[in-house]
Amino acid sequence: MKMKICFWAFLLSSASCLSQWSNDPSTNLRVTTLGMLPRMISDGSGGAYIAYYDMSLAGIHIAVQRLDRYGYRKFSGNGAMVADSLHDQAQRYFLVHDKDGGVIVAFDDFFIKEDKYYNRAYAQRIDSTGQRLWGANGVAVAPQDNARNLDLVAACPDGSNGCYVFWGLFHDSQHIDLMAQHLDSQGNAIWDSSGVKISNQFVSYESPVPCLAVDDEVGGSISLYYDSTGAKIQRLDAQGRFLWGGGKSISPLGWWPSMQKDGEGGIIIAHYYEIYSRESGVKGIIAAQRISKDGNLLWDSDGVTITELADYNTFAPTMAIDQSKNSYIVWKDRRSGDQDVYAQRLNPNGKPQWSRDGIKISQFHSTKDINNTDIVLSPDYSIMVIWRNWTQDGDTISLHAQRIDAEGNYLWPEDAVVTSRERNSNYKVASDGHGGAICCWYETQPEFGVYAQQINYLGQLGKVITTPVGGQIDPSMTRKTQLFYAYPNPFNSETMIKFHLPRANHVQLKIYNLSGKEVITLLDKQIKAGDEQVKWNGRDQNGDNISSGLYFIRLKSDESVATQKVLLIR
Repeated sequence: MKMKICFWAFLLSSASCLSQWSNDPSTNLRVTTLGMLPRMISDGSGGAYIAYYDMSLAGIHIAVQRLDRYGYRKFSGNGAMVADSLHDQAQRYFLVHDKDGGVIVAFDDFFIKEDKYYNRAYAQRIDSTGQRLWGANGVAVAPQDNARNLDLVAACPDGSNGCYVFWGLFHDSQHIDLMAQHLDSQGNAIWDSSGVKISNQFVSYESPVPCLAVDDEVGGSISLYYDSTGAKIQRLDAQGRFLWGGGKSISPLGWWPSMQKDGEGGIIIAHYYEIYSRESGVKGIIAAQRISKDGNLLWDSDGVTITELADYNTFAPTMAIDQSKNSYIVWKDRRSGDQDVYAQRLNPNGKPQWSRDGIKISQFHSTKDINNTDIVLSPDYSIMVIWRNWTQDGDTISLHAQRIDAEGNYLWPEDAVVTSRERNSNYKVASDGHGGAICCWYETQPEFGVYAQQINYLGQLGKVITTPVGGQIDPSMTRKTQLFYAYPNPFNSETMIKFHLPRANHVQLKIYNLSGKEVITLLDKQIKAGDEQVKWNGRDQNGDNISSGLYFIRLKSDESVATQKVLLIR
């Protein structure tokens, strides 16, 4: 395997460039000396925006630094300050992209006035050069000088250089009202100055999550929250109109929900919940549900069960969705007695593609405890999984990573160590757009500050892999020919068959029935390297409709043969 990795590196179409990034996991890039509790998102060009609480001025302020793909700071000094002067201290903040390569920071400010406590919510837009676009101190999101406590809970882009901001106003000692505001590209509030009330009696203290929000890909937003009746989702258009009535109820929906856009205007939610019976006791379940753009549940009433283990042995799922709408769910798991990282792949119909109850990712290091898991997608349908690992040999805490292909095979001979600095805390991950990742975290000792490290597609530190065309990874780096899952499957009138070739090959793509008789030849020719897709309309070689049933797709190249099943329903 080590020889293969070296060979892949040799075949890269562009150089693997040395950079400011360290190649030593014990010596990482120090982003700032006076920052803590960072957040990070990709900058869309292989680098990342890192925001953090800045302790260099009186009070607590927020600063943003941009790192390019090679780890060089793009903003001078301690980064771009989000606001010149706030009353006392920033409390919570969120980062979202704008479409021009900049970033929007939503944050709240805590202050005391006339012996009363106040919170205000603000937002600031910063362009790719570090310039503030919404004034010296940002724009107010929530009403000014509201004596009721305010908690900023979520933010998401609107797709037009504006954003949606969500916050809670205390309704009583136990509950808050969930509010939202839409800011345009100039920072103007589009809705009523008080915002739009999404839910009354929003459960604050006992809620599994304050609020999750994503854009709906057509200018609106989708939010997940827990009110007094349980878990709900709501979709708002750009004008603040409720598209899903009083909100769609989701049950069961338990702890640690992770929500992502499904690429078709809807969402997919992964979460953990528990069931109890006198016979089997407590079972912990990781499940997923897909909700369409119209608010319909697409994966049965209870969703898809990903893993089901007794005695609380599975928890804290994280999710990502690739360009073909396959879902990857990663979670912490202690079925072996210690904590490990497991993963499952779902096709667009919610069908698990890997082993029952998932596959083990943390294969090569003994673990005592796992903190946090993250997923980075690659254009070749492989994924990188990153986790914070506490090993069995004592108090060693490090960030580890492993990459697996679409079939669940390990692509690195051992887990990569991103950082071995034992005081790392609150780590975040962003994709570099080329199958690698940038990680950041903060430390309080021995040297206070925010740190970062890049790990490339091959699991290497200190080398940046870039590709010349459209951010696509060189096909020569793909492990082997891959036949991806047909979509939709089952199908009625047509299905798309997608495959990937690591290099140019003569390809035969054929359909067979259950008896092994050939139904139709879809391809029989030379195909260039890369991704290809072919449509099958459920007809045979003569153009006649064939009957409902199970059929086999067979992809044969000069190097391999791959087969998968597809179900036709008339």
